Amino acid sequence: MEKKLIEKCVSMFRDGAGKMEVVRLIMERTGLKETAARSRATNIWNNEFEEEYIPVQNRGQEDFKSEDNGFKTGGARFDQNDENSAMAESKNENVRTLEDLLEICNVDLEYWEVERHIINKWEVAAKDGVGDLRHSPLYQVKAWLKKREVKNAEEVVNYFKKSLQSISPTIQKRNAGGQYMYEISIPDLHLAKLGWEPESGQDYDVNIAANLFRSAVKDLLNRVNLDEVCKVLLPIGNDFFNSEGLSGATTAGTRQDDDSRWQKSFSVGCNLIAEVVDELSKKVNVDIVIVQGNHDFERDYYLGEFLRAWYRGNEAVNINNSPKSRKYVEFGENLILFTHGNEEKQSELPLLMATEHPSFSKCRFRTAHLGHLHQTRVVENKGVTVKILPSLCASDAWHKIKGFCGNRRSAMGFVYDPVYGEVANYYYNVV
Repeated sequence: MEKKLIEKCVSMFRDGAGKMEVVRLIMERTGLKETAARSRATNIWNNEFEEEYIPVQNRGQEDFKSEDNGFKTGGARFDQNDENSAMAESKNENVRTLEDLLEICNVDLEYWEVERHIINKWEVAAKDGVGDLRHSPLYQVKAWLKKREVKNAEEVVNYFKKSLQSISPTIQKRNAGGQYMYEISIPDLHLAKLGWEPESGQDYDVNIAANLFRSAVKDLLNRVNLDEVCKVLLPIGNDFFNSEGLSGATTAGTRQDDDSRWQKSFSVGCNLIAEVVDELSKKVNVDIVIVQGNHDFERDYYLGEFLRAWYRGNEAVNINNSPKSRKYVEFGENLILFTHGNEEKQSELPLLMATEHPSFSKCRFRTAHLGHLHQTRVVENKGVTVKILPSLCASDAWHKIKGFCGNRRSAMGFVYDPVYGEVANYYYNVV
């Protein structure tokens, strides 16, 4: 082919022309038949643009609507059938191994694993510009992919324990000079939930949630004199995360609108709690109670194990990450039950408390703190005050459509006296 014609073809490719436009130009200028013209166009593309190849996932859908059996010139594609299966295929002569295919298709190997693959090779012959017959090898590499299985809980827990043991801080337990226990309660943060203001009325994402958490803790701490507090009680969990992770769904399997990759949201959550507790434990003793939710039952437990490993040498921090779904805190005459509230009947909580905790009859002030409903409600039943606590999180599309929106977005602080029970409470409100 003439140099000027080659340059014209290169210019057309750079201007966004499709393969068939270039093929037609070659046929018109050289008199070659379509098969030979296709081969010339392919060679021009490979010679000029091989290093500029764009991964398949970054292309528009129109890239695969060519006459060339669905393949963009350059020869690779990635088709995801559903969330559990996909197929990657290449007919690029420079893609000859499975590793080449996975790289050129930019396959996320943290999400996908290869179930099976094939590699084929054959030769084609075509006349060149002077009429000589040229033989060229062609390759097809094709892989069928499936979603990776999530590691089991024990593997995840052991990984975090091992990786954190060498950097866990060492802090001595604080002298408990004050008389009060101060609970800072921020249930149902739903870290990484996605809310888009034009759709759901409010913006919400992993960064907004983390900053709200920080602001709430700071504000509620400023309401009390820590010199009068013997320890801070920090219930963590209660749908702290919006989903279980890789599945992008709740524990029961309901898909969620998440704004972040599951690894990122988990790292942000772990670092957020560690950041807050690191600062708190410099001033006062901290008791953390892990309360597992219905969106993140497993991840809350992983978070608890992360915190146990991080604070293993910190005597000022105590972690209760028992696998029991209902956890109790006893402080003088106070008995407080923590549970998410999605499983138990509220009317049965007094009997459950009396059955499960031996100090029920000894404590005059019995309280149950629940999340789940994203609203404020107080009911007294058979000597137990049941409090459903508010949430900081905004609505997502589903809650907006269903009309589950408009409740006050808040976090709360509770001051307990060992003899006189709850003596004060405070609100942090999102305005």
